[in-house]
Amino acid sequence: MPSITRSRKLKATAQEYLIIVGAPSNMINGFIFDDPVTGEITPSTPPPTSTNKTEIENYITGTDPNKKVYTHDQYWANFLFSAVFLVESKTVRPEPGDILTYAIYMPGYEQRNVFDWNASPYNPIHRNSLWVNGFPYSRKFRLDEQNTETKRSARINQTDKSPPIVFSKSENDIDLEIYARRTGEDGFDGGYPKRARRDDEYAENAMLVPDRIVRKGMYAFPGRATPLRHVFTKVLVVRDPDDLLLYMSTGAWSGPLWDNPITLPDPEEPRQAPANPVGIDEAGWYANVNPLTDTHPDWALSPSVNRTRVKLKRLDYFGHSSAHSMFLQYGLSNKKGELPQSEVRITREDIEALPVTIFAADGTVKLWGCSLGGDLAEAFTSLASKVTACIDRTTYENILENEGQLPEPEAGSVFVEIK
Repeated sequence: MPSITRSRKLKATAQEYLIIVGAPSNMINGFIFDDPVTGEITPSTPPPTSTNKTEIENYITGTDPNKKVYTHDQYWANFLFSAVFLVESKTVRPEPGDILTYAIYMPGYEQRNVFDWNASPYNPIHRNSLWVNGFPYSRKFRLDEQNTETKRSARINQTDKSPPIVFSKSENDIDLEIYARRTGEDGFDGGYPKRARRDDEYAENAMLVPDRIVRKGMYAFPGRATPLRHVFTKVLVVRDPDDLLLYMSTGAWSGPLWDNPITLPDPEEPRQAPANPVGIDEAGWYANVNPLTDTHPDWALSPSVNRTRVKLKRLDYFGHSSAHSMFLQYGLSNKKGELPQSEVRITREDIEALPVTIFAADGTVKLWGCSLGGDLAEAFTSLASKVTACIDRTTYENILENEGQLPEPEAGSVFVEIK
């Protein structure tokens, strides 16, 4: 008797889950001291002028034991991982027929990749570095000096018979010294390598989010939640915040479909290759659905939606922020010794200008950034039925503990529902 294939019933009208993902800062250039009493933020000690070990360690740890120096985003994928884990952990789980959209500010990931690749021990330009000790690089080399905030005695001792150590003044060499001490490859990495291994991998990893969420195999993270099925999952390549605001308002999105050069079609569900394949720098979107045979009138297999019909069920934001703004890009333009600044933002005024009809009647918002429980959250209260945000600071330092967690409020802060 032939088997009977049953298709999952999809809801008649799709609702959309929108996850906005801001970009990481430049960790290497961002060392600062944040006074816990006064709240004053000042640069670390003067930036290093060479690879002299003392200069490097003074820059990344400071010279005053009572002043803790830190930097943002040692893990480049902290926002990206959290946004994916939100769905993989089933904290958010769209229903069959719904749309899951990741809006990722891609220029920030591309810029961070440049910084990290220039400083990466995987980069062949560093094959003669004392951190690489030949090529190819072994990630276990000088392991006890990696990913540490404490000063250590020099591993390479100078003796009368040793040749003099020549300190490099190359910015890339200085950056490697900082990068190797403040990042590591031991332990859980959330599926996103902690150190750059290619000059284009950060943007490609961001583009592959739909594949990771809906497919088994090389893109899905092992041991995580079952793949998301019967949900049209896409990523929008945000390069201008006005485009994102227009999408939230009307559902309109333009730009070509990215051609994933390493995706092999399922032999039982062949995918139609785009007529004019484009790279990430040209792309406007990418999508996947499992199974590919699922169809829905609200999907239209395109990046756009009809906002008069497809309402926002939930909006989440992961990224840097202040009480007034979401920072899609922060701390990528500053040089060493300069304070990081917000560079691309979505403000309270931007949110207040959105149509009041874009959310479903029971639509919700959760903002995972710092201090968003102020002006910005209040702006969302006229749009959504429930808005949750943190009054003070959140931390992403815990997200790779216990094989993955979501960001948490720092001590003394709390997520609250904004009325």
